[in-house]
Amino acid sequence: METTETTVETTVEPTVTTEPAPAPPPGEPTEGDGTIEIPVPDIPSPPPIPSPPPIPSPPPIPGT
Repeated sequence: METTETTVETTVEPTVTTEPAPAPPPGEPTEGDGTIEIPVPDIPSPPPIPSPPPIPSPPPIPGT
């Protein structure tokens, strides 16, 4: 009498797609967030960074 081993592999594919939770509509307080909105003071913007000087074009190659 022969014993045959049959291995059955069952790959279970979840049919539920993990979609991100929909964002709450603006203007309504979200419950259970635990975040406290703190008003940010007006911080003056830093001075603009001066643009670097333009790069001069290289001289033409002689012999062309």
